Amino acid sequence: MKKRLLSFTSIYLAIYIWVHLGSSTSCQAEASDDPIILEHADKAEFVGFLSERGKVIFEGRVRASFKETRLEADSVQVDLEKGVITAWGNITLQEPKRILKGKRIIYNLTEEKVLADNGVEVKIDRLYVDGEGAEMEMKEERRTDLKKGDFTTCNYTPPHYKVKASRVVIYPEKNLWAYNVIFYLGRVPIFYFPIYYHSLSHKGPPLFINPGYSKKEGWYLRSRYGVFLENSHLDLFLDYFQRRGFGKGIDYRYRFGKDATGKFFLYHISEKEILYDEKNRLYHNEDDPIYTQRWRFLFSHYQSLLDDLFFTGVLNYQSDESISHDINRGEYPRIKELNSYLALTQRKTDYIARLSGERRDSWDGKNFAKRMEEAPRLKVWQRPTPLGPLYYQFKTDLVNEYKDLVNEYKNLVNEYKDKKGYNPKAD
Repeated sequence: MKKRLLSFTSIYLAIYIWVHLGSSTSCQAEASDDPIILEHADKAEFVGFLSERGKVIFEGRVRASFKETRLEADSVQVDLEKGVITAWGNITLQEPKRILKGKRIIYNLTEEKVLADNGVEVKIDRLYVDGEGAEMEMKEERRTDLKKGDFTTCNYTPPHYKVKASRVVIYPEKNLWAYNVIFYLGRVPIFYFPIYYHSLSHKGPPLFINPGYSKKEGWYLRSRYGVFLENSHLDLFLDYFQRRGFGKGIDYRYRFGKDATGKFFLYHISEKEILYDEKNRLYHNEDDPIYTQRWRFLFSHYQSLLDDLFFTGVLNYQSDESISHDINRGEYPRIKELNSYLALTQRKTDYIARLSGERRDSWDGKNFAKRMEEAPRLKVWQRPTPLGPLYYQFKTDLVNEYKDLVNEYKNLVNEYKDKKGYNPKAD
């Protein structure tokens, strides 16, 4: 009998709130088309109606629905005059693309805005966010603004990785902005960024972890954290090699329309020297370890300055020929020659002019050494121009050039021997 009475009360309350809000000045246009429906859940009880304050109170376990939003809480109070719902205790606020859980919320139906405090949890797609408080917009961009938030895409408890921030702003299915960010791997803080951006339109996982073992490196753990920005992509590397040490790096690629594109790559490792005993077994001198600083740097950029004026540049350097091959970051092959250049090119209808500088370094077995340098170089060439039945063309090439001819000759000889399969042990 009691259960039937509760059902009747909830239906009556839904109709009453609909009619009353429909006659109010602040909610008349919207509420008449989108009623608030309050219904019982479990053992909900209708506490009363405060006529002098225009408020309805429902307690026990209450469900409320408005448009596509569903609210469930221990207690719900509806202010009929102001169009405000206040809920307390074990709250779940659910939309098609967003779920909020907390202890207390204030839902302003007129402004279509939700305020939550005393700790909140928000789930948007695969993103989990905890915060001290939140402000949620229920219209247009449906922005969620959290203060002192932790977020992750890992659904384990505790998560394998997370990001802590003083403020987190989320636009569902678009992007996420965070401020004063610290990235944690487990409980260990790894990186700090003043501002962090992450695209939510890209569905790939942001963190890749690759554990393994090899004879030369021992146990290793390679990790890459990817950030998809609006016009670019950022990868952060943090690696541990049992026999090498810790390595860290960054790979940033960008494209801003058709006028600018480029790449910045930097990786560094302070590597412990690997020694071999008489039986060719690997070991370290733990009493007096020797560390070698190994690094790889690459920067390339293209910029359209004017309709007929372009800038291109590549800066390329590394500590040794095999670092990319050893760490499997960036370009993998062993590099015996590094090439860097800067160029400013103008393309006109009847000619092309280029002002450039270039440097080439080759590996000599111990270091990269300068083998060629052109600084500056001015090259102008005219397009073929008709002159009666004939064509004429003007070209000029002015260069200040340096070449290491001795080592260049040695390199040519070595290349020739390699092609012929020369074996020095046979001599």
